[in-house]
Amino acid sequence: MTKVHRRCGAASAALTILALTYLTVPTVANEGTGKMTDAQKEKAAAKAASQAEGFAAKGDFRMAVERYDVALEYAEKAEYLVKRGTFHHVLGNHLRAVSDLQRALEIDPAHQRGLKSLGKVYIKMGKFSQARDTLQKAIENETAQKTKNEYQKLLAKVEEAEQSTNVASAALEEGRVDDAIHHSASALKHCPVSLDVNLIHARALASADRHDEVLRVTGSVAKMYPGNTDALVLRGKSYLSSGDADMALKHFREALRHDPDNRDVRKLYKALSKTTKLVDKSDKLVSKRRWKPLQEVLDEMDEIVIPNSPHHAVLLSHKCQLLLRQGDVEKSMETCDEALSHRFVRPNDKAVLLKSRAKVLEEKARFPIFLLVRFSRLFL
Repeated sequence: MTKVHRRCGAASAALTILALTYLTVPTVANEGTGKMTDAQKEKAAAKAASQAEGFAAKGDFRMAVERYDVALEYAEKAEYLVKRGTFHHVLGNHLRAVSDLQRALEIDPAHQRGLKSLGKVYIKMGKFSQARDTLQKAIENETAQKTKNEYQKLLAKVEEAEQSTNVASAALEEGRVDDAIHHSASALKHCPVSLDVNLIHARALASADRHDEVLRVTGSVAKMYPGNTDALVLRGKSYLSSGDADMALKHFREALRHDPDNRDVRKLYKALSKTTKLVDKSDKLVSKRRWKPLQEVLDEMDEIVIPNSPHHAVLLSHKCQLLLRQGDVEKSMETCDEALSHRFVRPNDKAVLLKSRAKVLEEKARFPIFLLVRFSRLFL
């Protein structure tokens, strides 16, 4: 046999094997669930569910969810939905978990594992009313006292978490920041993915100027609830209070993308955006010693600047220099001291302020105040 014949024979054999494999191994793609009998669908669903449990036993819950996706294409069973919902819960996909568990209970309203799992998810999400109703229904449908006691313990967690949340909310409104932080932290032990409790905790931390912690908490919220405007605004404000105006603008802009009709956020964004431009303009006017137009820019900044922000520090620094140039020494010194004590005073501004302040104090000790006005013009 020639080499050509041998090659043709090998290719023909390979094609035959491939064809037989394709014909004898049915797949969802080439056969479809619509062409299968109920018994075949049941068998395929059971096989996929078994594979899912195998992945779950190894800790691979993502693959477990994917296999239950397949199982549910063949047969929408309450048991499969409960299992997939439970694995979604483990993966942190709480909204999907709720959807699966609710659907399971529509199919089988008395499914005990479904009721228990849904109750637990509701607790973690801080949905206290829904958790209470679900667990009460589980108790009514349960006959074993031991299991009823487990549900009662879960109900006790609901009451404890709800009480802590209410106390934290009231404390925050009344300005008792430490109490708000303490009680919201206690509530989060039971409901770590609750949007409301996380936001209460973040606002309390912000009131205590603990901005690194605010960014950590709101960062988690942003992952759990993408596009949440409240979390984005809190993050923006914390970045601003930490001296990062650019990141603050970025988060305010993102908040407006998700909620374009939010007037408070739009006002905040416009003020910060405009102040940023005015700071640049003010810096140029100071460098060129153009004091008259600087007065107009500072007046405009004064109306919209956000207190305790980096822009506020620039305003004070430039106002100090302008006042000194205008001869208002006393007021200039007051503004200078305020600028120097500001947490966001820029190094260059600080150097200029310290130099000007030192010269004024030196001359003030040597000359009467009416002569000092003349000398102050020489320092800038």
